[in-house]
Amino acid sequence: MDRTISQTAHALLRSGRQYGYLWWIDRLAGHQSYFAWGHSGQFIFVVPDLKMVVVTTSAATTEREERREHHQAIYDLMEEALIPAVKSGKAAEYSKGLERSYGQFVGGR
Repeated sequence: MDRTISQTAHALLRSGRQYGYLWWIDRLAGHQSYFAWGHSGQFIFVVPDLKMVVVTTSAATTEREERREHHQAIYDLMEEALIPAVKSGKAAEYSKGLERSYGQFVGGR
């Protein structure tokens, strides 16, 4: 993993994200994070300081704007729900509210 996130071959994009060796590099909820971005909303998120790995599978539409909204909802889920839950040590309590807020993404819906 160290080689894949090294500073030797990164590109800084307008979004503020960086890209290098097949991994995107960003800060999510204040934590240095790395993610692999696959087809149709498939992601692998790694948040090293929380010892956290999250894998998402989904099927984003082919419409460009809807696909952006779908991807943004996954980032929001990470920043607003999953990372805060793990950071607080109360992941089990937070999981009860996830389906209410992110029902279309939680529980295979």
